[in-house]
Amino acid sequence: MKTQQSKNELWQSLQEQLDFLRRSSDSFDAGHWEEAKRLAVTVRVLVHNTETSKSLLTQLKLMPGMGFLCTARPQSPDILIGQNSRLVLISAGSDGVRFNAPTDRIPPPPYQRHKIVFFPKWWNEPVVITDKAIFTRRNIVLDLSNKVGGAHVDPELDLAFAELLRGNPLGITASVNGETEQRVADIELHSMRQIAYEVLKSVERKLAAG
Repeated sequence: MKTQQSKNELWQSLQEQLDFLRRSSDSFDAGHWEEAKRLAVTVRVLVHNTETSKSLLTQLKLMPGMGFLCTARPQSPDILIGQNSRLVLISAGSDGVRFNAPTDRIPPPPYQRHKIVFFPKWWNEPVVITDKAIFTRRNIVLDLSNKVGGAHVDPELDLAFAELLRGNPLGITASVNGETEQRVADIELHSMRQIAYEVLKSVERKLAAG
């Protein structure tokens, strides 16, 4: 036998999931980049629907008409880091050169305001583009949560995602102080951090609007 969860219980679950997002985001920003996998699981719980399960936002009837914050930079037809790693930037610091999720610490330039879009466009928009593959927010969230340790470890990976994890599909290297060039990697983890930021701000905006 099964029993329905009450609306109050679902709302409590929403607050818990938002707290998970905040804590994992703080941990990621402190240097624990593996937290991206837990961020992916939480985002999946909040927004991903399947034939057999409904997302928490859907169960709470928040999804219809809900706008999602889109921080992706405009897409270019060329495979350029400044254009086609659309959610993250590159920064140099004491830990070397790496991708960086800007969140709200780095505001967009005046000519590029963030947009609010409906979920299907946000979920399925290309955000990482290589010369071999295109990755949407959906791809990044589900691959991190379902395949590499968020909620499950898959013994096999799609080749394109494996290359994203293991290689340098954008062909980016950097050197600091003339030292040996290093591969600038982990774009999927930093993109996930930015996706989590977008989701958290979108839900907070929806709840504030009533």
